Amino acid sequence: MNWEKVKIQNKVIKEVLIEGDEVMFKTEDDISFRMYHNQDCCECVKIVKHDNVKELTGCTILDYQENIADVSEDSYDSATKTEFVFQTSKGVWTIEWLGESNGYYSESVNFEQQ
Repeated sequence: MNWEKVKIQNKVIKEVLIEGDEVMFKTEDDISFRMYHNQDCCECVKIVKHDNVKELTGCTILDYQENIADVSEDSYDSATKTEFVFQTSKGVWTIEWLGESNGYYSESVNFEQQ
């Protein structure tokens, strides 16, 4: 869980890269923001859905919200859905992550300025 909100508000997005299960935002003022999870041995956190990244190019991030929900089912011990919803000058953009583990490992997504 992110304890302090990343200061991406009012930044104009120059580029968004999604490689594997990592997202990199680059802004017009040459600041980078990274969204990722450090994988451990007995858990898996991955991107399961995202809107078209080209939609973010040239838009201003007005705000974002991180929504976290426990979605555990019988098929695994622990599961967490993390959804980032970005309010932008061009509308709403969403990226969704799913973390699964045996309950002893982190399923959180890190979002930080580089």
